[in-house]
Amino acid sequence: MARAGFDVQEVDLSGITTERELLVMLGRSFSAPDYYGKNWDALRDVLFEQGGRAAFRIALVFSSSDAFLRAQTHGFVRSVTLLQMLARDLSDVDEGCGQLEIFYLADWE
Repeated sequence: MARAGFDVQEVDLSGITTERELLVMLGRSFSAPDYYGKNWDALRDVLFEQGGRAAFRIALVFSSSDAFLRAQTHGFVRSVTLLQMLARDLSDVDEGCGQLEIFYLADWE
């Protein structure tokens, strides 16, 4: 992905048990400002602000995804859905500011 021009952001989900913990980690990954609200709207704002400065191509790679799934199935499924919606919004032709591709790595049984 890096050779294709993507900024690869790797996030290890092995210790994540809640959506809030995931949002904290994503804020760190995307260098969110101190006032980052640690919620889905705040994450969206951080990415749109980054895209407003310069269009981006980000590959978000989650490792140990199965650990978060086992810890909190609802939170994992909800985060997958919300991240996919965010990726779609970021690439919207009229308002988009970048490309976000999401990968979930795990020991899927």
